Amino acid sequence: GICVMLRVLHYFASVNRAGELTEIDRKRLNHLKQQEKAQTVNASIFEKEISRQELEQALKKLKLRKSPGPDKIHNEMLLNLGPIGKVAVLHLINMTWRNGMLPKAWRSAHIIPILCQSGYRGP
Repeated sequence: GICVMLRVLHYFASVNRAGELTEIDRKRLNHLKQQEKAQTVNASIFEKEISRQELEQALKKLKLRKSPGPDKIHNEMLLNLGPIGKVAVLHLINMTWRNGMLPKAWRSAHIIPILCQSGYRGP
């Protein structure tokens, strides 16, 4: 339950932070710790495995023609998996969810800055 949420928060904080936790992250962490002590949180959503239907929904949301990350897996490859491949991916995702450990290639990304035209102000 909450223990899994704390592990996820700690993991992503350790991977994504530039230095120490931000004040907002510290407040969220303290809030989660208080909820864990109170034992009143309904965290069943964090205890369920991901279903085939949820995997299919996530696959439909993948953007096409994007560069792969360090794992070299293109979104098109995932979209074109057959039933056996999808079961294997689902098993891998649920195993990482249960164990709280991500494959090393999933922990990094290729970030390439793209220079904008002068005068561009963004969305």
